[in-house]
Amino acid sequence: MVVEREHADEFRRRIAERNATPTNERTTSPLAWFKRHVSEIDLGEHFAGEPRPKHCNKNERVLKHFAVLERGEPSFLPFRWGWNNVTPHCHALRQMYFAGAGESKKLLTLTNIDVDCKKKGSPEGARQYLQFLRDNYFPNLYSEPSTNGRGGHGYFLLEKEDHDTEHVNKALLQVLTPWLNDLAADFDVEFVEIKGTMPVVEWGWRKFEVLSYKSGMLAKVPRGLVSRFDELKNTTRIAAGDILFHLPTPETKPSLIQVDPSSGSVSGKHFDAETLAGLKKDGRFQVVASSLISAHPLKTSGRSVVTVGDMAIALMLGEWLTNNMPANGAMPTKRWAELWKALYEAGDVERGWDHKRFAVIRNYLSSLGLIEWEDESYRPGWYADDGTFVKGKAAKWRFSAELMVKLAEAGEKQLEAEEATFFTGGGSILYGNPISPSLLSWSESLTRTPDQDVIRPVEVIPIRPERLHPDYVTRFVGCFDMLAA
Repeated sequence: MVVEREHADEFRRRIAERNATPTNERTTSPLAWFKRHVSEIDLGEHFAGEPRPKHCNKNERVLKHFAVLERGEPSFLPFRWGWNNVTPHCHALRQMYFAGAGESKKLLTLTNIDVDCKKKGSPEGARQYLQFLRDNYFPNLYSEPSTNGRGGHGYFLLEKEDHDTEHVNKALLQVLTPWLNDLAADFDVEFVEIKGTMPVVEWGWRKFEVLSYKSGMLAKVPRGLVSRFDELKNTTRIAAGDILFHLPTPETKPSLIQVDPSSGSVSGKHFDAETLAGLKKDGRFQVVASSLISAHPLKTSGRSVVTVGDMAIALMLGEWLTNNMPANGAMPTKRWAELWKALYEAGDVERGWDHKRFAVIRNYLSSLGLIEWEDESYRPGWYADDGTFVKGKAAKWRFSAELMVKLAEAGEKQLEAEEATFFTGGGSILYGNPISPSLLSWSESLTRTPDQDVIRPVEVIPIRPERLHPDYVTRFVGCFDMLAA
């Protein structure tokens, strides 16, 4: 749905008013200014050969750091901001990335508008779009070309006000980003993303007690941090409340998660708000997942623990992938991982991707006969003797027609319940018992295959035939003749 741009008039007016007067921030060094507006613990780097930047301080290391501080002992994270990593980045010798300033003491957080032109669009289109934002909405917006020279980056300062980090992140990803993409429709660009979201920390009652930690979405450090510091520090300031209350709400637009069925990359088809609603408490994916696990309990342990929510996410992704199978019928795990990770990064799901957990879910559905296998063999890629990489082969499978029908029926039942509630003014027929008797009866009718007989992917390692000279083989013929006698 195209966002009506006149709805943002008040948003435009408030930003102009906020940026009419210069900031009261005292002038400091570029590094000190930068550290004051980004996360102290969540930073990343993009290494050559890697598809995306990596978080330097892993989540487990951050949790361990706070656990040591909670005990009253000194602790320091191994990676911190300093001239040793900022200076090489500004001279294009390293590629450093930052996450937003989630610390409560920091009132402003640096945020990145990433204008992408990888598969379509042009550098000129990205430049024109960022200039349009600067001229019409974001006064003094600092921008620069992207690293590959195809797209562009804009940077603004976000005033968090009294909003918590999780809600601010969702406002950036689910409200501001779709609005920016709507504006970008008139320009020669592919799509627009917001990066540099803040890590989310759930604090306990004790000092330094951390119950959970979720890293932010990394954004590239501005290359002009030093050379164009005066422009950067005076970039646009936007209040989180203006985004939350003066831009269209998430219900008026589709989700940003877009996927290419041939590779799983972020482009092409998207999950809209209606599809994502199926993950909610009474949503169709949730009720089917609940019925399956209620009828056939799934016992797991350790990191591979599977919840009803995990199963619901898998059902949503599996339905889409089954409906959008490539011509060769392959179902690579990489495609699942890319989709799940994209949903998690956008804040649409709360549980991140875990390969072992996915394997448990896939094998569980296979044990119930809900997966149709065309070819369970798979072969990883390998490097030949001449150094060239030989592409592997993924297993070929899809959701069964029976499961696809039940997922569709669950959606129809949900719609009927909502309509009945609207017209009668009564409670939903799903209230208190979201699993319908017919759905539960179907789940109970499924026969679960013993674990040792479950069809699952089987790795096939190609064996290269040895080429031996006949004279070498002849020496062993006599030994075999004696054994045969």
